[in-house]
Amino acid sequence: MRGLLIILIFSGLLQSCSDNSTKQKVVDKSDIDNSGEFLNLFSEIKYQDLHIYTPPYDTSNRVDKYYGKQIDPSFYKSLVFDNYITPTETDTFDHYFACYKFKLTDNKTGLIIRRPSQYSETAIDLYTWDNIDKKIINIINLADAFGDEGWYFVQDAWLDDINNDNRMDIVIRKKEYTQDLDEPTNISRSDTSFVFLGDGKTFKQSNFIINRSKYQLKYWTEE
Repeated sequence: MRGLLIILIFSGLLQSCSDNSTKQKVVDKSDIDNSGEFLNLFSEIKYQDLHIYTPPYDTSNRVDKYYGKQIDPSFYKSLVFDNYITPTETDTFDHYFACYKFKLTDNKTGLIIRRPSQYSETAIDLYTWDNIDKKIINIINLADAFGDEGWYFVQDAWLDDINNDNRMDIVIRKKEYTQDLDEPTNISRSDTSFVFLGDGKTFKQSNFIINRSKYQLKYWTEE
């Protein structure tokens, strides 16, 4: 009788270990690192003198270099950063698109991603990817373009080393056009530019003087 009891206890312990092993395998599967596959979605380029703009909306002929490759929802967790909105795996309306990647520093990679904006996927951001921690550590909006009821804007960006310190900098130029629909002759325009100098860790807005004639918007049209 005692021998039978020992056998039953031993069998129970084996079953318990087997159950725990199965559960552990399930947990491990959910935590599999797929960052390599995620980064492989991006075409590798050099950032020097890179002009970034919102591509024209044409679903029948998506050949512009900033249309990018649609990111599968399984990679959305790689896009999470602070309070920035990212779609869920069940979201079938808004999409993110992988455009390009390039080296920022030995430990950081720049990712150019097109994403949803006000009405469609017109915004393009610079995501900074930490190669060691394998996560996004910063996001900067570079380009966008949309309008509504007499108002529209276009914003482009340029990536380059503008102060010759061997670090990437950002120039952003934005134009807006507004027409009063009740008074069509009442029109206002604005043209602003911003410079963000990189220090290898982040980008800080600066008063650095640029030649604005060098930075012309790709698709600016004015009525």
